[in-house]
Amino acid sequence: MIIRLSRGGAIELDAPTDFKRFKVVVEDTGKDLARARQALAPVATLANEATAWVSEAALRRWDGFEGDRDWQDGLTQMIAKAEPRGWVDRAAGAIKAHVEWVA
Repeated sequence: MIIRLSRGGAIELDAPTDFKRFKVVVEDTGKDLARARQALAPVATLANEATAWVSEAALRRWDGFEGDRDWQDGLTQMIAKAEPRGWVDRAAGAIKAHVEWVA
């Protein structure tokens, strides 16, 4: 699952059923962290250029998947596998993701 921030500021969900990889891709050659933080605020918090904390609630409400029981179960399983690795912040309701910057 890839959360993509396009150059134009749109947030898209690529490979939504691939629960084995999870990352945030920011299309920005200049690594404008302030712009990315602002644009991603509805779904994620960028801790720094390399790390994002993605809101579980935002994922669960994602358009087209909110009522999809199989997808929701897949997300639950992904989170359960990430938690023992320290990649889940239950207090914040967020899942850790690597940030990839692309031109």
